[in-house]
Amino acid sequence: MEHQQLEEAVKSDLRTITTLKIGGVSAKNFYIPVLVLIFKISLIFLAINTGVRLVLQVVGFYYPTITMGLMFGTWSCAFVMSLMFGVTLSRFVLLKLLFKGRLKTEALIKQKITHLSLLYFEIYAVVYCLMTALINSGMGFDEHVRDVGMVVFSTIFSQLFAFVVSSVAAGFLSMIELDRLGMGILFNAIGEMINRVKKRDAGHRHLNDREHP
Repeated sequence: MEHQQLEEAVKSDLRTITTLKIGGVSAKNFYIPVLVLIFKISLIFLAINTGVRLVLQVVGFYYPTITMGLMFGTWSCAFVMSLMFGVTLSRFVLLKLLFKGRLKTEALIKQKITHLSLLYFEIYAVVYCLMTALINSGMGFDEHVRDVGMVVFSTIFSQLFAFVVSSVAAGFLSMIELDRLGMGILFNAIGEMINRVKKRDAGHRHLNDREHP
């Protein structure tokens, strides 16, 4: 999409959002996709973590044995990290449910979300690889390798550190990219619309709870 076309599409979508009448979203259509997305992301984290450790083990920078217990612990931590994405993921789901087929920039938004997601996981993989190699390079073939507590600490710390760094870096780069394309104001308008829908639905649920205790 050319810059002039993108500018016109953004202006058109801003007008559409301000005049759009949006209905509510059922709890089933909202929460199930969010939970499925969280579970999928946790599996992606697990795949990256396991793949990185296998590669580092081959080249001699990771010494602990990769067991099912370690993989389960890794996935548990990955699932918790995925839950932290809950607010952001819920916005993506609402964006899809509320604005599907209504925005001229919809295809571009999907493309940018995909690209930024890939960038996020690439940054995460690099940081996780560096941290895992750094922490485990000092463990060697000594008692630390057999110390379950040390292995668990190194695994969780590497994951959390990579998660924080990649989240900050990807968030910063996404803001720069959206501003470059002139879509920052569009995402702000979409965010305000989603917040209004959330507040309205929450108010409806509260009213129903009072009427049907």
